[in-house]
Parts: sequence; C-alpha cells; structure tokens
Amino acid sequence: MLATAADLFATRGYEATNLMDISEAAGVGRTTFYHYFGSKEAILERLVGDLTHGLIALLDNVSVRDDASSSRQLYEVVSSLAGRLMEHPLQFKVIDRNLPALPVEIQSRYLAARQSIRSLLTRIIAKGTAANEFRSVDPALHALVIIGMCSRSIYWLEDVDHYSRAEIVGVIAELALKGLQNR
Repeated sequence: MLATAADLFATRGYEATNLMDISEAAGVGRTTFYHYFGSKEAILERLVGDLTHGLIALLDNVSVRDDASSSRQLYEVVSSLAGRLMEHPLQFKVIDRNLPALPVEIQSRYLAARQSIRSLLTRIIAKGTAANEFRSVDPALHALVIIGMCSRSIYWLEDVDHYSRAEIVGVIAELALKGLQNR
C-alpha cells in the first residue's frame, strides 16, 4: 500500500489523490486500508518519515566522526545522501513534487532535515578549505550544488538499469570530492 500511495502521490499529487484511489490501486478494501492507516496523512507521514529519519541518522553518524578528514567526511555524507535518495526515490519524489501542499508539520520536519544536511555539507567544505584540503570555494554554493546533484540524479537515472546503485552513488561522491580537492 505504501508503494502504491507513493506512486500515486508522485504522479497525481498528494492533494489530487484520495483514499479510494489508493485502496483501489493497491487492490485492498477500505476496511483493510483503515486497519493499517487511519488517513491519507498517516501514509504521507510514514513515507516522509522513512526518508527523513534516514537523513537524520546520516547526520548523526557523520557528526560523531569529527576526527575524519574533510575529504573522508564529504565522501561519506555524499555517498550516504545519494544512496538514501536512490534507495527511496518515490518518497523523495512525493516530497519534491508536493512540498507546498504537504501538511505543515510534515513539511517542517523535512525542511529541517534538509537544512541540517545543507549546513553539515557547508561546514565540511569550509573546514576542508581552511585546512587546504579543498580549493578556495564558496562552501554554501558548493553544498547546494552537491545536494542538487544527489537529488536530481533520481530523475535522470530512474530508467538506467545497467549500472548498480553502488556504482552510481560512487560516481556522485567521487565527482563531489574531486571537484573540491586541491590539484
């Protein structure tokens, strides 16, 4: 039911999808639907929660490792972020395509996680620049570009089946790192 709801929210939009649409597409009765989820918002909460909790776990894991070099931290964060988004592409598309229509509480949690990732990347890049690991760049701008590279890859690579997720994630992380390193 979650995958069906995510697909409908991503293609039709959250507001344009109702509970009947989800239960019919999933091939379950409304009673079964209500047994697992009390509302359309509960499904959305679960979809967004899965992605958001993973992003927060990513931050916790990297924050604990202040002893790692900026290059290592950047590679780990970008790999984790790209991997998480590629692992949950429908959830990300639901958020991406419906953000203004999402309930305020759900929207706020996602935006807070997104801002935390942006801040973490900015700090890592600034630390790497100060330590002369990275060339002199605008850390905030480069953090945004890296986030864009990770998030937009979902759309460009959704029909590519001859590369593994690990290969794609590795290339994204390598491009982010090589683009910043001093030569």
